[in-house]
Amino acid sequence: MSAFFDHGKRKNLLRYFRVLETLRSRLITGASDDDPSGIATYSQAGAAYGLSTLWTALLTFPLMAAIQEMCARIGIVTETGLTGVLKRNYPRSVLYLMLLFSFPAIVMNIGADIAGMGAVGNMLFPKIDATYFSVLFTILFLIMIIYLPYRKIASALKYLCAILLVYLIVPFYTSKIGC
Repeated sequence: MSAFFDHGKRKNLLRYFRVLETLRSRLITGASDDDPSGIATYSQAGAAYGLSTLWTALLTFPLMAAIQEMCARIGIVTETGLTGVLKRNYPRSVLYLMLLFSFPAIVMNIGADIAGMGAVGNMLFPKIDATYFSVLFTILFLIMIIYLPYRKIASALKYLCAILLVYLIVPFYTSKIGC
């Protein structure tokens, strides 16, 4: 048992857990961008333009990855979100200006996500209008946000990120269907 607690092994174990924590944070940060409104946008752009705009990925991916990485690292170090960092380090006018510019985009993004989930619910159950699903999801999310602690929600979302592995499988099935 004492060999397990050897200094070198303990150091390696701590390094392993640090790497896992970093990967978890990166996965959650990256998964947060794969929302229903984003997927719908990507699908429509792909259907309209095909591969003709794929060259932009060479420019946009490194920029997006750098922003995601910075946000994840700021979150890990400060244990707060962007508004918390702005509130702590900048005048209130900067915070309010950022909130003024961010609020419409955030609200519209949430609305598009809920509408997208309502549309998927309608696809699964065609006899029920998508609006009912959207209202149901909104009520469900409000209840969860009000009554569940943040740590429990974050823990559930961490495991739901595993669903993103389906993205690796879907292209192989759709290529067979299209032939």
